[in-house]
Amino acid sequence: MKIALTIMIVIAIALTVTALIIMAGKGDKLIAGYNMTSPRTRKLYHPKRVRMVVGIYLIIIALMLAAMTLLLSDNDLGLTAIVAFPVVAFVMTLIALLLANSWARKH
Repeated sequence: MKIALTIMIVIAIALTVTALIIMAGKGDKLIAGYNMTSPRTRKLYHPKRVRMVVGIYLIIIALMLAAMTLLLSDNDLGLTAIVAFPVVAFVMTLIALLLANSWARKH
């Protein structure tokens, strides 16, 4: 069990580092969908805002993963973490998609 918890912490750290790289403007190729669009479509979005949305989303997911790791180490709260993580991740994904297609889009 300790190996699994360690792996989850390593993944949370990797997500945080990835978020920082994206937010610094050096990781546009890491943003799924954005890097594959045509230059014409990319002009419809503010690149800094897209980076901000994706970066904050990744940091929140990393924090949730770290919190879930701590909750899983406590046997009483493990089930709560297993149920809460997918629900919160789904809600965060919806919020990130809405922000990326509204706030990050040029008007």
